[in-house]
Amino acid sequence: MPNFLIVGAPKSGTTSLNEYLRQHPDVFVPKKHKEPTYFVREGKGSWKSFGGTLDSYMGLFRNAKGKKAIGEASTAYLYDDDSPGWIKKVLGEVKIIILLRNPAKRAFSLYTYNTMHGWEDAPTFEEGLRREPLRRRDARFRANCPHLFQAYMYFDTGLYSKQVKRYLNIFKPERVRVYIFEDFVRHPQIICKDTFRFLDVDSEFVPTIDIYNEGKAPRSIALQFWLETKANLLLKRYVNRYAETLARPIPTVKELNKRLGSKPVLSKELYDHLMDRYLPDIYRLEQLLGRNLSTWYGNSIHGHAGNPVSAA
Repeated sequence: MPNFLIVGAPKSGTTSLNEYLRQHPDVFVPKKHKEPTYFVREGKGSWKSFGGTLDSYMGLFRNAKGKKAIGEASTAYLYDDDSPGWIKKVLGEVKIIILLRNPAKRAFSLYTYNTMHGWEDAPTFEEGLRREPLRRRDARFRANCPHLFQAYMYFDTGLYSKQVKRYLNIFKPERVRVYIFEDFVRHPQIICKDTFRFLDVDSEFVPTIDIYNEGKAPRSIALQFWLETKANLLLKRYVNRYAETLARPIPTVKELNKRLGSKPVLSKELYDHLMDRYLPDIYRLEQLLGRNLSTWYGNSIHGHAGNPVSAA
């Protein structure tokens, strides 16, 4: 059984930390499924949507014999209301790792990541934000969106205080470790060392540091979305006999579309607008964690210094 979980937030370094943990000789994380998302009850991308059961979820850890720390990373667990209680009921007092990032930059990075994979057809980040409240109320979108429903809640998933508080209310505080993405980027070895210590494994182990899960917008968002969500269905409908053969180039075309793209830029105006909305929640999070988060808002009210922000 897992004895630790990395629960989010999305686009806050969870993939990198998961990979560094994988390198440790005393740690086991599943290689095939980085985000099993078992403890989310509905939506595409959840373990249940693949027909998975608790037994099949536990099967992910069948090769963990002899490892001291056993876990997985699923970013949807942080936003989902039911996940903390469900985790506690099934796994008991496991250790919880949370990574948090400047919420405005994280929201933009999440949108970019979705467009890169073809899960998002909103042509701009502004449009994705505009659609968010409509999508939240739309049961059909929740059931049929190309990816996990939580991945489209760009703004809402950055309201960290209530999400972190759920875990602190259900798990003992000493079983919950919160890291800040910006600290992780600057000092990955220090954060890894502390994580190893938290998991009671050899903290002197030094992982190889690299960049994982970097976001990049495709050249054409509409084409990427069509290739991901429509192409296979149309092939099966109209040329079913040859659909599998004709579909083979699709991943190559998607990769080329991504390579021809570029890193989009979040405008100062939109960044400042988002930070205006996020600041009250950041202050609540500071009180909850008992730590200064001015690394997000800096010396000025927005900490933006007038420069556009690129996606990462």
